[in-house]
Amino acid sequence: MNQQDNLIGIVMCGGKSFRMGTDKGLIIQDGITWTELALSKLKTLTIPTFVSINYEQREAYSKLFPINNLIIDNSDIPGPLAGLVTCSDQT
Repeated sequence: MNQQDNLIGIVMCGGKSFRMGTDKGLIIQDGITWTELALSKLKTLTIPTFVSINYEQREAYSKLFPINNLIIDNSDIPGPLAGLVTCSDQT
């Protein structure tokens, strides 16, 4: 088994954007969102890639990414740990 067989890439986008006031993952730079930019960098590693989001973000992100590439937080743990726990459970 190749060591990369155990790896996945996750772009963590599930924040509430309290300080920034807008979803950082949806900010557009050079014609693409920051999330798309991060995913494009991960994809160069030729590993499966996913976007971790919270439930409120599903509509906006499902317009940009296939639903099977989205992992929606399903944990009551506050903060980024919710995304990590959910990703660990689902991948």
